[in-house]
Amino acid sequence: MQQRFILSRSSDLKQRSLNFLNQLRTQNLLCDVTLVVNDIEIPAHKVILASDSPYFYTTFTESRQDRIIRERVDGHAVKLLIEYLYTSTLEINKENAVHLLTAAYLLELTHVRDACWDYLRTHLNASNCLSIRDVADMHGCKHFNEVIGFDEFLNLTHEKVIGLISDDDISVSSEEKVYECVINWLRYDKPQRQQHTADLMQHVRLPLLARKYITQKVNKEPLLKRSIKCRDLIIEALNYHLEPSEITTVRTIPRKPVDLPRILLVIGGRPLQAIRSVECYDLRKEKWHLAADMPFRRNKASFAVLGKKVYAVGGISRSSDLRTVDVYDPATNR
Repeated sequence: MQQRFILSRSSDLKQRSLNFLNQLRTQNLLCDVTLVVNDIEIPAHKVILASDSPYFYTTFTESRQDRIIRERVDGHAVKLLIEYLYTSTLEINKENAVHLLTAAYLLELTHVRDACWDYLRTHLNASNCLSIRDVADMHGCKHFNEVIGFDEFLNLTHEKVIGLISDDDISVSSEEKVYECVINWLRYDKPQRQQHTADLMQHVRLPLLARKYITQKVNKEPLLKRSIKCRDLIIEALNYHLEPSEITTVRTIPRKPVDLPRILLVIGGRPLQAIRSVECYDLRKEKWHLAADMPFRRNKASFAVLGKKVYAVGGISRSSDLRTVDVYDPATNR
């Protein structure tokens, strides 16, 4: 029988390797990305950041940028979190806990987020309670789909539920989710809560539900049949589907989309002027820049997005019709 030899390295190899990479990072050696957060520049290695942060993994796999600019988050907190990814050590204290919590949400570092919440729960006081509430409200809006799945949601007061579902900024895949979470909350303690049905439903944007969903589910919900106000809201929603331009209320305003687009492209020309140039607005950096020109001048073309690429179809070039298709890839700017 052939003998096998297995070589096993010491368990601290990973940390020794990370310590060495951290030394390289502090000297800005062999780094392949720089984070710029409120004028603070943080060099790092993509593979280290992506290995622990889903946020960085998505950012780096979808884009080839070597310079990432972020605002509206504390730069010193982000720097501490980057150091933590290398050293596995992070000090949470009363000066940085709220900033670290906000940054941990951004970078999707759930273990750091949970540690920050644990710290803040035991150190809640008059000086930090408002900041903590702001972070909690922001999380509730951005992670609405997750929040409504926890038992804690079912135990909220009706005022808290109204405060959540009335917010324009809650990130939700469809208004059906909002409607269903309200119905689930009411059913959880029907005898005590059905009195709040009308108050809650006026903050659900029923006109934005699919017409079939309204007729087959909402219209047949027993909790709503008992309320004249709720019947009026259902009628309003159905009328909106018949004449959307005739009805304008807070319930017809779409909520914030789940995922904001990263860039906005301005393409094409105007009557009697076909052009090749393409302008790009970066929604994260809030800056305009020129993208690569189209191969052909186009006017009155049709455009579509498919598989993260932009397609320009047909149109007119000067005086002749075009039968060609151009493809633009934002990742390579070609």
